[in-house]
Amino acid sequence: MSNPPLRDPQALARQRFFALAFLRFSGTAFAMLGIAMVVGKIPTIRGDTARYLGTFITLVGTFDVIMLPALLVRLWKRADRGGA
Repeated sequence: MSNPPLRDPQALARQRFFALAFLRFSGTAFAMLGIAMVVGKIPTIRGDTARYLGTFITLVGTFDVIMLPALLVRLWKRADRGGA
């Protein structure tokens, strides 16, 4: 069962723009936090734990910035065509 189309295409475009902007911003923040953890700038977490956790958070943030916007756009295009 598909959702009915929104009446205002400009409102839909605005919502999608802000969703992509927020996704990129949060991914950048995650990547920066992870890098800070890896180089030891966060004093509460030290040693190997900081390095491994920081590396993981950096990779997740990078994925958020690079891949998720493209996947969301693909999903939205499919939904606009009436696909699954």
